[in-house]
Amino acid sequence: MVMRHLTYVLGFVVILALIAPVSQAAPAEVGARIIGGSDAPAGSWPSFARLSIIKSGSTSLCGGTLITPTIVLTAAHCAKDAQAAGSLVFLGGGSTVGSPSSIAWSSSAIHPSYNASNLQYDVALITLASAATATPMPLLAPAQDALLAVPATLAVAGYGLTSNAGSSSTTLKELTIPFVADATCAAAYTAAGYAYSTATMICAGSDGPPALDSCSGDSGGPLTLSIAETRTLVGDVSWGPSSGCASAGLPGVYGRISAFRDWIAVMLAQPTIATVTNAGSAVTVTWSHASATPAQVPLTFVVAEASTSATTAADATSATLNVTSGGPKTISVSAVSGTYTKAVTWAGTPTPTRAPVVSARLLEDPVVGAVLTVDATSDDPWADALTYQWTRAGVAIAGATSATFTPTTADAGATLGVVVSARNGVGVGTATATFTEMTVLKPTLTTRTLVVRGTPKVGRFLRVARPAVLAYPMPQASHQWLRNGRALKDKTRAFYRVTAADRGQRIACRITLTNSAGSTRIRSAIVTIR
Repeated sequence: MVMRHLTYVLGFVVILALIAPVSQAAPAEVGARIIGGSDAPAGSWPSFARLSIIKSGSTSLCGGTLITPTIVLTAAHCAKDAQAAGSLVFLGGGSTVGSPSSIAWSSSAIHPSYNASNLQYDVALITLASAATATPMPLLAPAQDALLAVPATLAVAGYGLTSNAGSSSTTLKELTIPFVADATCAAAYTAAGYAYSTATMICAGSDGPPALDSCSGDSGGPLTLSIAETRTLVGDVSWGPSSGCASAGLPGVYGRISAFRDWIAVMLAQPTIATVTNAGSAVTVTWSHASATPAQVPLTFVVAEASTSATTAADATSATLNVTSGGPKTISVSAVSGTYTKAVTWAGTPTPTRAPVVSARLLEDPVVGAVLTVDATSDDPWADALTYQWTRAGVAIAGATSATFTPTTADAGATLGVVVSARNGVGVGTATATFTEMTVLKPTLTTRTLVVRGTPKVGRFLRVARPAVLAYPMPQASHQWLRNGRALKDKTRAFYRVTAADRGQRIACRITLTNSAGSTRIRSAIVTIR
């Protein structure tokens, strides 16, 4: 297997040595070759890129294709080990020496699955230091894949060798060649001992007569199919057999662009995060990204923060996450196509777009002496801490500024409430929780003495007065008369008529005072019946 690019050393052309075979034949590098072609008319290949590549002090020649104003597609074996400093791109053809204008490299990216031993995924992208004015070439779209079949006629261009024993061309050559069926090519190369992948490679060319093939020096250059009178990139010049270009039964091998589309789409996406804002815990991220049109592949985006993530529809430019904790965040936006991902990150605190929304509710019954608690939340995790102000009849209670409050007797009969607030950079959100009924007070005796009035003789009446009490609402009183500490059946009025059975016995009355807050009991003094 021979890769098809040329290396120039001290002005002399040297074809790179063949890769030694291991268990199968190795691909030969495609250098500068168009065999059986002709000079390309001026301006006919505006997106063709001639690459002058610096590697370990030597200059290599390869081809490429401008697919966006700043991106050139070429073969991975051309870009591997290349030094961006000093490497140049010449667009639109012209002579190999003294071309009037060039664009420097900024960087290069090789397909992550590139295998140098068998040239699987032989594709790379070069980023130019400045945008080109030439018209980029479109890539074969998924809907057009079926067009790449026998008897399609393809075109290839380059400055490669014009014969196996010849030299590289000083002018851009072009050639039309037949597409070779995948099964035919795979069978031929497998029989010859080469590793050929129909998933990532295509074949085109003819051993003649006349012999038609790309050759050493053409590596990375465009293999195109004319669709609706538009040249469309279907492959990049990759390798050929070690027996030479246009070898009998072994057409030239090209990288299959359709196999690279997902990776190309992700590499071209260039997502840039524009804004990160929050409305409560809902954090909305917006971004922009370069169109994936050259690769004809829609992109999905995954937006993530810690364990929270959202996947968008195709070619979206915004997504919303639910983030429940405040503080600085690191949010990533990843362009995804197939198994390929390209991510950018944003670090900072989301900018609020509205004041917090606060909710509050009271948990306990409004009873004097019981601890009241407000359950309150803010939907904005970045807002300041919640503040509390308890109120009595709508008026702030001095010092009552915590999440709990214990009503005193002064609050009995009063309507209690609490105002909860949260503040962020936009404003203040508040919520008020108020009891639907006034604060209640369990009956509390203000006296410990309950006197039995009347004459303690048989046939006379005994009575007890209602004891003095603090309570809200007013309690109901129930009576129970006692003889020697035991309840007398049905004796539950405020008065009691002494009977003969009571003579010499100890009589008292127990009063129970009850309201919605609870009850209190008091027992009267004891009288002995004469």
